[in-house]
Formats: sequence, structure tokens, C-alpha cells
Amino acid sequence: MNYLDYLSDHIEVSVGDDLMPNAPLKNNKFKTVEEFILEADEEENREYERGVMELREKDFSEGIDIFKNFQYLDIDLLNQDERGWNYFERPNVLQHLDLMASIQNLGVFSPLIVNKNFEGKYIVICGQSRVNALKDLFKNTKNERFKYAPCFIIEGKIDEYYVRSLIIDSNLTYRSVRRETLLKAIFERAELLKRTKKFKNELNVAQTIADEFGLSKGTINNYLTMKKLCPEAMTLVSKKELNMDSAKKLAKFEQEDQLYILEHTSLKNLNDQFKAKVLTKDIDLAKPVQKQIDEKIETLDTKVPNMTTVKVEVAKDRLVKFLNLVIEFKKEELAGFSKLTDRKYIKKTINVTVNETHMEHFVSNGIIDKALINRVCSSDYYTIMGYKTRG
Repeated sequence: MNYLDYLSDHIEVSVGDDLMPNAPLKNNKFKTVEEFILEADEEENREYERGVMELREKDFSEGIDIFKNFQYLDIDLLNQDERGWNYFERPNVLQHLDLMASIQNLGVFSPLIVNKNFEGKYIVICGQSRVNALKDLFKNTKNERFKYAPCFIIEGKIDEYYVRSLIIDSNLTYRSVRRETLLKAIFERAELLKRTKKFKNELNVAQTIADEFGLSKGTINNYLTMKKLCPEAMTLVSKKELNMDSAKKLAKFEQEDQLYILEHTSLKNLNDQFKAKVLTKDIDLAKPVQKQIDEKIETLDTKVPNMTTVKVEVAKDRLVKFLNLVIEFKKEELAGFSKLTDRKYIKKTINVTVNETHMEHFVSNGIIDKALINRVCSSDYYTIMGYKTRG
């Protein structure tokens, strides 16, 4: 592989405004990030900004008639948008094959949205996966019906924020996305709304996003509380280097304490749910937080979970024997408690769950007694011991 090929495989390109934080940790090995800024004199900058704001106000206040110009375009004329605004996951191999099968049977059900730019090129804003599927179908079948894609064409310059809003909206309407991607989309959409709302009526951002994404306002508000994270933590989340559960735990701290945690422990420990819980639990925010964090970090490597999960598969003809052995184990654990009920103790020792659907089949076919299932799953002394009444 030559150097240029290496660069193309390892560099992510994004053009335009950065809507997400970009504040790398000092002790974190980030990919090198370079910003290229076109130099211009002050008057040129002011003129450029005026043009951007005028276009943004026009697009968001008047809207764009996306459906005005509909054409079938040759797939060879359609160019992928290289600006890096569409960060949604592409279909995997099976999803791509399913899409091809759907197009082969039904055609392209939803037209693409493309922009014919000032150079006369057609740039795909929404629908690149459909273009890829059509190209593969035509390559394999040479059938002319796959040679042309139905497209809504927007001609001329479109505001960056309008395009990015279109990308988010279109991807959320027809595909499921990972939680990290959804989080980034929510953050970007919130930022886009805040930056453009002066061109509209006042907006309730959370409610607007909830309506667009098909989620409850409470869920959106929970996600937006993640914006309490310090810029370094937000950067890690957006780059998928810090998981969501740990990020939520960090968000409970003041930003300076969040940064202290990030700089004094490893991401490996933070992304371990058990260790993240140990690190952030039982912190008295009224006392010096960083001192408490230091004490926890010292013992973090020696901590192990108090409870674990062991998955056991049992053949149906051995199930009754196995469950009775589990009950005997529970009875032995409770022996020192005489006839006192101690749910808390048994829950700290062994919790048993079963596949309820399977159990219903076994009970209805006489393979196992429901009372046995209740005993093995119970944390009550009398039920485990098999006593009919208390006393």
C-alpha cells in the first residue's frame, strides 16, 4: 500500500462547522487532527459570512421545495458526498443484499435527494445506499431498469445546516442506528436548531427533537443532559472511545472533576462498567472530590465484582434434578438463619432466573412442577425450605 492509499484509509474528512466538541485529552492517544483554514482578508471574511447567513435565513425561513424537480438520473452521474456529514452506519453485507432484493422485487420505493451544484455535478445528499445497491444490480444483471435512479433534485447552493438536517432526518426515518450514533445525531440536531432558531419561531428544542426522532421528550432530555459533560468527555463519546454508561456516571460530577477523572485513570477502566461504578459511586460531593477519586483509583486494579453471571444450559430430562440441587445449595446457605427470613442475604449469594417461555412449555407438558420453579427462583426462606405456612 502506498502512502496516499494509507492516508485515504486512515483520514476522516469533514467540511464545514464542527457541531461537536473536539478537545482531546492530554494523556490520550488520539488520531492526529489537522484543520485547514483558507486565509482571506477581513473584508472577504465578512462578505463570506454575510452570504452564509443570508442563504441560511432564506433556506430555513422559506424552506426548499425538495419535490419540485423529479427526474430519473443515470447512476453513473451520481456522486457520493465527500464532506463527511453523513456519519450514519452503512448497511452491512446482509443488509445490502436485502436492499438489493427489495429493489429487484419492488423498485426504489423512496426517491433519492440530490443536489446539482454550480459545477453541474449531482451530489447525493440522501440515498447513497440505494445508489450502491442499484450499481451492484446493474453490474450483475445489465438490466436497464437498474441503470436509472428516481431523484428529487435541488439545484444551486444549499445552506450547510439545511443539508445536515436533511441527512439526519432521512436516516432516522428508515433505519435503526446504534446508540452512539443516535446520541451524536441528537446533539448535532440540538445544535443545528439552536443555531438556526432565530430564523424561526422560538423552539422547544427537546420537544422538537422528540417529535422528529419518534422518541419521548423525557428520553431526549436524558440524552441532552449528557451535554453536562466536559468537552474532553464529549469528544470521547462522539469518537466512540467512551461508552454511554460511563459517560452518564461522569456527568454527575462538576466538569473540572470529570476532567480530573479522565486524566488520572485509563479509558479501559472507565469503559469497564464495574470499575466505572466503583470509581464514581459513594462520592460525597460536599467534600473534596479529587481526593476521594485518588483513593478509589489506588484500589481500582484490585477490585473484582461481588456478583457474576454463570449461564447454564440443562437438558429437559435433567432439569428437575438440577433445580433441586440449586435449592439444596440455597437451603445450605440459609441454614445458619434458622427460620428467619433474610431476602437480602440470599440475593447477595445467588439469584436464579429461568427462561419463562420454556418453563411454561415444560409445566403444561407435565415435565416440571411450577412450585419447583417458584422455589428455585425465590429469595424467601419459607418458600425455599418448602414450608407450606410460616411458623
